[in-house]
Amino acid sequence: MKGVNNTGQITSLQSTKVVIELFYWLNNQSVGKERFIMVKQEAMECLQTLPDTVDWEDIQYALYIIQKVEKGRKEVREGKGIPLDEARKLLGVL
Repeated sequence: MKGVNNTGQITSLQSTKVVIELFYWLNNQSVGKERFIMVKQEAMECLQTLPDTVDWEDIQYALYIIQKVEKGRKEVREGKGIPLDEARKLLGVL
């Protein structure tokens, strides 16, 4: 399995690659150092919760979901969200 050693665990080299990719992505997002440290910590916590059989796509998806949830929370804090009733109508959930 790609990114996993023969015991089914992510190797430190692969973990380092994930962190480096996150660093470059964050560097292009114009975030401050404190925000970078917080995001890095969240990413590391996420990696530790994943099963030993995880592959690169699983890691990317988990980080993607975390990023999207955080973006949504930020938008709500900024008043950019839509009311729950309207969201339910849009999704067809009543």
